[in-house]
Parts: sequence; structure tokens; C-alpha cells
Amino acid sequence: MLLIYFLLFIILFTLMVKGGSVLMGRIAGRRIAARHQEAEYIIETGRIPDHWPDTDEAFTRLDDLIDHFRNSRLVADEPTREMLLNELDRVRGQWELDH
Repeated sequence: MLLIYFLLFIILFTLMVKGGSVLMGRIAGRRIAARHQEAEYIIETGRIPDHWPDTDEAFTRLDDLIDHFRNSRLVADEPTREMLLNELDRVRGQWELDH
């Protein structure tokens, strides 16, 4: 009987670990997609995304976004990274002049 409980525990534990890893992958995927969408919106419009606060925190979020793309392995290549960072820096400069 003890062996059955042990096997049941192992099976349930394995399923919980697998489910947790799938859930974490989905959460991470959504966060990465959101960052890429925010960067695209900022570069295309030059404006603060609507769901960001229109305060100094927007600068902090933009700096976090710039740091993300500076360190991310999810950028196609270095010329793409350089272009992306240059555009985000350009927009940040515009925001500083406007505020």
C-alpha cells in the first residue's frame, strides 16, 4: 500500500512540475511579447503607451525597455539591436524635450 501512495505522489508531483513549467513559459512569453509591442508602438508613434502612466515613471519604464533590448538574446542580430536602441534613445530624447 505504501508503494501505491509513493507512486501516486510521484505522478502528481511530476504533473504539477510540468504544469508549472508550462504556466511559467506562457507568462514569460506574454511579458516578452508585451515588451516588443511597447517598443514597436513607441518607435512608430513617438508617444507613451496608453497603459503607461504619463509621469516620470514613463521614463523609468522606457529605460527598462532599453535595458531589456540591450541585453536580450531575442534580437535578430547586432545591427537590428543597434537600430532598435538608437530609435528608443531618439524617442527618449524627444520625451525629455517635451517634458
